[in-house]
Order: sequence, then C-alpha cells, then structure tokens
Amino acid sequence: MFIKENCIESRGTSDHWVYKYEFSERLNNWLNQNHFPKMTKAQLNEYMRDNYNESNRTAPDITKTYRVWVGIKWGRDTNNLNQFNHFTYLSNKVYIYREKYL
Repeated sequence: MFIKENCIESRGTSDHWVYKYEFSERLNNWLNQNHFPKMTKAQLNEYMRDNYNESNRTAPDITKTYRVWVGIKWGRDTNNLNQFNHFTYLSNKVYIYREKYL
C-alpha cells in the first residue's frame, strides 16, 4: 500500500531511484501513522531486493556515496507534507482551515 500511494515504479530505468535511508524512514513513519508494526531493516531489505535493484549514487558535492533502490521514485510532492516533522504539516493544516473560516 505504501509504494502504491507514495511511489512510482519504473523498473528497468536507472535514473529513477530513492535513497535507502529515506525510503526506510518514510515507510516506517507511514506504518506508524497507519497503526501497522514497523519493518525491521532485514524485512525491508528482503522485500526490496526481490523487487528492486540496489546501487550507489554519489552525493552532489561528490564527498559521499549513498545506497539507493533503483527502479522506484517518489510519486507525489512530499515537500508540503514533511514526514519527518509533523509540526510543519499541522501548521499548514491550521493555516488552510483558518483561510476557510475567514
């Protein structure tokens, strides 16, 4: 469900990828928000290795290399719904409601 809701699958194209650490964090946040148990790193890696490829991508400043899952990318703009800071989302939500009533 998480992948269908938040990602676009594009197997066979190496230019679509997500950082492994970011995918894991967003998945476990989503699982927590939807009252599912968190996935362990081993469980996640087993599923993802069966369905996607692992690779390395160099950071833009070329100082570090990150592990990524290839063949998947983020499907919707998640900048307005920051999974890592729920207060940002709440403040946006309050602002939207305030506009409706003014």
